[in-house]
Amino acid sequence: MNCAIIITGGGTGTRYGEKNKLLELLNGVPVFIHSVKNFAGLASKENYILTVNSRDRELFLRELEKYSLDDRITVVNGGASRVESVRNALDAVQLDSGRVAIHDAARPLAERALLEKLLDDERNVIAAQKVVDSIKLCDADGLITNEVDRTYLWRAETPQVFDIVEYRRAMEQAPADATDDAMIMRSAGYDVYVVKEEKENFKLTTASDLPKLEKYMN
Repeated sequence: MNCAIIITGGGTGTRYGEKNKLLELLNGVPVFIHSVKNFAGLASKENYILTVNSRDRELFLRELEKYSLDDRITVVNGGASRVESVRNALDAVQLDSGRVAIHDAARPLAERALLEKLLDDERNVIAAQKVVDSIKLCDADGLITNEVDRTYLWRAETPQVFDIVEYRRAMEQAPADATDDAMIMRSAGYDVYVVKEEKENFKLTTASDLPKLEKYMN
């Protein structure tokens, strides 16, 4: 498949605590290894990129070797922000045309079939789930000021897949505060569509998420 895959794992995970959450064990295996294994083989090594925190680079490399994944993925150092980390990964990609997928290493539940579905779509697309909870708009004190219509609300997830030429152009002018790649694409004027994810695909953010991930994985 003419594609590149970027697994983002270069953040500091300040909401998680002192440990690097991606190195935490999930069913006995580091969290990031699940994400790397799920998509291994869909892109060649030079176009399968993992960004890591430079402080923990050797730990990541050791785990990749342990699980025989070191010859299937290229490791690059992340940056001071998510945008900078993805730029570093994009610079390492050796692909001039085709599709590029960006996935959070902290989402180990995302299945291979999901990425394949997104890659087969000809549009710029992201995995997403419809919001089903009641949404409240509040002021700084937590006082509810309004209800939000959830009819057209979706919760953005990853993978997110784009035309790589358009994505490179969008990254040249990416907002520094972009929270995901769909926001980067839309800020550059490109249309992005949601594709419904039918299964759980939540992100490891705090320590309390780890047992929940284990539950869903089992």
